[in-house]
Amino acid sequence: MKTKMTKQTARWLLAGIIPASGLAVAFTVPGITTPPPLNGRVEYVATGSVTTTSTPSGVVQPTTELSLDFPTSGVVDHVYAHAGERVKAGQLLATVVDPSLQTTVENDQSALLLAEANLSKTTVPSPASVAQAQAALDAAKA
Repeated sequence: MKTKMTKQTARWLLAGIIPASGLAVAFTVPGITTPPPLNGRVEYVATGSVTTTSTPSGVVQPTTELSLDFPTSGVVDHVYAHAGERVKAGQLLATVVDPSLQTTVENDQSALLLAEANLSKTTVPSPASVAQAQAALDAAKA
């Protein structure tokens, strides 16, 4: 039984034969090889956030060091400037309290109060009593 090939049948055959012959050529051309099989697992791509935590170790060192000199020693009472803040020349950075100086100030204040109390106990002589004492002194010298 002979069948007559129509144009449409010929197109379908050519559509199947040409790609198949191209595959056959690709696998037989020297230098073209198939990729090796993958070892491992296949993961599918997904969108999302990646969060990574690391724990580095090391020593943090300043880029610049500055040696400060203070006229007294003591305990920092209040800090007016903080790390990273820009300051101007002469600006107050901190106040320092020296307990030994505080004791000295308190002792000197007590001594001053005592001296003022003793001063108020002294009496100023009247001009008449000064004149009388002067006359007695002159008489004694004569």
